[in-house]
Amino acid sequence: MPSRRSGGGSSSGPDVIASLRSVVPGVFDAAQRSGTGHRKHAMALYKLQQQCHDADTEGLTGEDAFNREFIRNLNKILGIKR
Repeated sequence: MPSRRSGGGSSSGPDVIASLRSVVPGVFDAAQRSGTGHRKHAMALYKLQQQCHDADTEGLTGEDAFNREFIRNLNKILGIKR
């Protein structure tokens, strides 16, 4: 599936990665409040992952940065001892 990109140019990749620590927890928080919007929240996370896919920052690919942030938030919810 081809990814769609907004007209942000090359600066959109680092901006997306820099905003991961605020956007992903917001989506998780909204999804915990009600079960009615889970599809919408899943699509928001999918679109964010697509935006991060090709971005590189500090030796990490954007998708790796997304995955780490996603797992960090998932571990908070699950409450399972590592």
